[in-house]
Amino acid sequence: MNCVEAEFLIELNDEKPTESPPEFISDYIQGRRILPAGSPRPGPIDLNIAPAMIEPMNCMGPYSGINHISMMKGVQIFCTTNLAEHPIAYYMDACPAEILYCTATLFLLDKWTKRLEPLIDSCGYRHKIVAQVENTKSRKTGDKMFSKEYSGGSLSMGSLQAPAGMRSESNQIVIIDEADGAPKKVTTGEGSFIGLLRGRTAAYGSKYKIMELSTPSTYDDSVIYPQFLAGDQRYYNMPCPRCGAMIVFEFDQLQPEFDGVGHLESVWYECQECKKPIKNNEKTEMMAHGVWVPTAIPKNKKRRSYHINSLYSPVGFMSWQLVYEEFLNSEEDSDLKPDFTNLYLGLPYKEDGQRPDITKKNKLRGEYLNGTVPQGVLFLTMAGDVQLGKVKYQKMTPAELAKEIEEMKKAKVNLWKANLPRIEFEVYGEGEVYRSWSIDYKVFYGHTTMGPYEGAFEEVYQWIEKTELQYRRSDGQVFIPVIGSLDASEGVTSPAVFAFCERVDGNIFPNINYGWLDAKKDKEIDKETSRDIDRHRFNNKKGGGAFIQMSTNYYRKQVYERLKVERELDPSKPQRGAFCDFPVKRADHYFKMLTNAEQMNDGSFNKGGRPCEAIDCRTYNLCIATIWLEQRVKEIKKEAEARKCPVEEIEMIDKKMVLAQLAAGLGRLEVGV
Repeated sequence: MNCVEAEFLIELNDEKPTESPPEFISDYIQGRRILPAGSPRPGPIDLNIAPAMIEPMNCMGPYSGINHISMMKGVQIFCTTNLAEHPIAYYMDACPAEILYCTATLFLLDKWTKRLEPLIDSCGYRHKIVAQVENTKSRKTGDKMFSKEYSGGSLSMGSLQAPAGMRSESNQIVIIDEADGAPKKVTTGEGSFIGLLRGRTAAYGSKYKIMELSTPSTYDDSVIYPQFLAGDQRYYNMPCPRCGAMIVFEFDQLQPEFDGVGHLESVWYECQECKKPIKNNEKTEMMAHGVWVPTAIPKNKKRRSYHINSLYSPVGFMSWQLVYEEFLNSEEDSDLKPDFTNLYLGLPYKEDGQRPDITKKNKLRGEYLNGTVPQGVLFLTMAGDVQLGKVKYQKMTPAELAKEIEEMKKAKVNLWKANLPRIEFEVYGEGEVYRSWSIDYKVFYGHTTMGPYEGAFEEVYQWIEKTELQYRRSDGQVFIPVIGSLDASEGVTSPAVFAFCERVDGNIFPNINYGWLDAKKDKEIDKETSRDIDRHRFNNKKGGGAFIQMSTNYYRKQVYERLKVERELDPSKPQRGAFCDFPVKRADHYFKMLTNAEQMNDGSFNKGGRPCEAIDCRTYNLCIATIWLEQRVKEIKKEAEARKCPVEEIEMIDKKMVLAQLAAGLGRLEVGV
């Protein structure tokens, strides 16, 4: 080693941190960074301007225990500043690491590098950026436009338009900015660029950090949206200055005021709880006391995801009035609707889906009463949907929640709109040619996470014990559901659902929902769907207890197709098959729930945050009715084989034949699959 190289190594050692890095990135950056002239607010950085960014920023720190953060956002939220630039400053100086920063296009990358240089200078570590390989023949500086080298690491910068140069090197820190500005898959055959960049962190075991942030694009093509769904789906809750309730800013709560000629004069926010007005300038104090609340359970506990819209933009930047003006513009010009949805709501835009027309819902109502069995019903099923309800109710004790419900009833509050923890059940009847009747619809209020002997589960149990699930026809014939199911897809309620189904010790089974349930290996393509899926599977859980898996997209489509069938008003003509009948006094809001899910072009359904319990219960009922009929087909075929019936006769046995036999008067059907 020559003298020049020795002196160089001594200088590098002098630049290494001599103490442990700050625990929080926010502590490192506050009071250190100076925003340059030309910035919206030049001068020393004040993180309290955008307090919602502090938690996700600190998740990028080495002490947080979180590896993967996804932020789906609107504009003017200071996401890039706080979630990309500040972690980069921290890992270049306080805790040196190998960093990769990627943004959507070369144009955005060039624009961002002009922000990086003032960041380095204001934080005072420009002198640390030197080439890490140095000798007498090298002229390498270590300080290039798209790369920076420093003792302990380096920063590489690239565009998602050209991922070819991102394959080989390993990086502990990966930051992906404006992910939706690039195609979902790279053109060089490696698959998705998200997967490609994740692979860069593999060498770091559990020490890696990935940050993805972007305004979303379309529902079908968005990159950030599925990443958000894969995390714990956090929303920023703040106290209302009037009632103190913790609320999330939602666009539908904005209330405009117009002058006499129709010009927008002002916009205020109506609290979801107390319905009182909130002014735009009051959100500073609200956001200062806000907290991020998770709404889902991720498969990986070290993964977090966040959503925030432009209503959270700090005072002095994007006001509620400006947001509403953009909305009005999008109403006048439909071409602007995707931009408004993406940029200001921070949501993926989707083309309007198809939903059944229920404007003539009175024609769906029959002449029978709820809880009775009309002529034509051949067998019953029952299916339930489990709802967590609002977070504030989830936090109550059972006694507190029961008291709250009683007070609501006394005040004649619409419990359906209150979004309480609950289980909703539909008892469903099926007849020949798949005609159906809604026999009963029950809502049981109470906690749904505390186990099978508490809250709504106990209410359901007492109902079953009291009624024995017996429903009578006008001639006295008794019907009992032949099979039932209860939604166990929500992770936090699944244990209680499985335990409850074991408690009733009957034929109510947990159901796990999939949009499309992938077919098992070597299975032929489903003839009814022409897809490589299973419409349903009946499984035995390890350790005991059967459960059902179902392709909900398939069965929801079947429900919607049947809802299109109109009632035959001419009494001299038979009712067309597959018509759906409902009790004469079934409430209007039930029919809204029944048709709230939008059917998309790809065959999926989007609920859009709307209540869909009725369509869910009907979907589950249709599935389990099919399961029961198919099981009856198997049993009848087995009996026919035992009697050595001709093969051609056995092959003719199908679900329609089973229904025809039931219609011929087989009488009451026993419980059991």
